This record gives sequence, C-alpha cells and structure tokens, in this order.
Amino acid sequence: MAISSDQLDAICRVPEALARRPLRDLVAETGYQDLRPEVTRDNLAAHLARHPHLVLEWLRYSEGKRTSGGWYLLHPSAGWLVGRLAEPDQERELRFRTGPEACAEFILRELDSVAGEPVGTPRSR
Repeated sequence: MAISSDQLDAICRVPEALARRPLRDLVAETGYQDLRPEVTRDNLAAHLARHPHLVLEWLRYSEGKRTSGGWYLLHPSAGWLVGRLAEPDQERELRFRTGPEACAEFILRELDSVAGEPVGTPRSR
C-alpha cells in the first residue's frame, strides 16, 4: 500500500494543531503507526520541499519543547542538525544540507518515539 499525499500532509501538519491537542493524540489520528512501513525520509523530504513552511513549523515545535531528553531539530548558520538529548554517551547529532531532509529525519525519529516504534531501525530511514 503506497502512502497518499494527503496522508503525508496530515503527518507533516501535526505541529500546526499542537496548541489544541496533545502530540500523542495527533500522531494517532494520522494513522502513523499503521502507515509507518510506507513513511520514508525520502517521501517526507519531497513533501516538505513542496511545502517549506511546514519545515518551519517543525523547527518551532522543536525549539519550544521543554524536556531534558528527546529529539531536536536545529538550523544553525550552516546547515541543519537533528540530534538527541540524552546521557552524554548516548547523545549524537546528524548533519543535513537542506531543511526538508533534516526535518524528515526529525519527524521520523520524533514520531517513532511517540508511537512506540523502535528508533534507528531500518524503518526509521
């Protein structure tokens, strides 16, 4: 089963509704867990490239997180970063040239974490 553009869009628009609903509920409503085998970094990045304002929504979401752990998305002066706050020996950062690529990776890792999917497995790529 191929994922539709509407299904990708619903996943990419999750941060727009966070003021009204909890993240876990929004992720469940998208059907993310059932769709996860079809959700890839490539199809998310392509959708985000066509809708760049959604990258900024995810960046704002990441910057507004109030937690001592978890995934983050940053846009320093050069490039984009996706990383994880954790114990020092578990922290790591991934570098990306474009916002859509980085954001797609962040979405996969963040939503896999929320949905209880194993992060870093082949399905996270």
